[in-house]
Amino acid sequence: MSIKRQRILLLAALGAALTTAGVLVFHTVRHASQVIHTVRRTRHTGEGEEIRPWMTIPYIAKSHQVAPQSLYDAIKFPVDRHRPWPISRIARQQGKTMDLLIAQLENAIAHDHGHAPPHPEVSPP
Repeated sequence: MSIKRQRILLLAALGAALTTAGVLVFHTVRHASQVIHTVRRTRHTGEGEEIRPWMTIPYIAKSHQVAPQSLYDAIKFPVDRHRPWPISRIARQQGKTMDLLIAQLENAIAHDHGHAPPHPEVSPP
């Protein structure tokens, strides 16, 4: 192999390595800035994460800084000493829609924080 060909291959490999490193740095910085933004928004507004079907009552309570018992009471669900259920399973077991269960939980969180309920059409906790 000629020296000219070796230099071309070396430069191509160097270019590929630099491109890969640049892409990795870009995605790392973008992800870090999203995480920082989320943490700052949560700290300054007192809002927790958006409630999703996979979440458990203890997880939601911790995220929104409320007592788990107040959330269990709001949805009229007994505290189980076994592994906590995701709220999708609780909704299924109670015959409720996810929207209704989430609305009840959001109203209970607002009540605990001393705010007006975001879903006044749903029965209060």
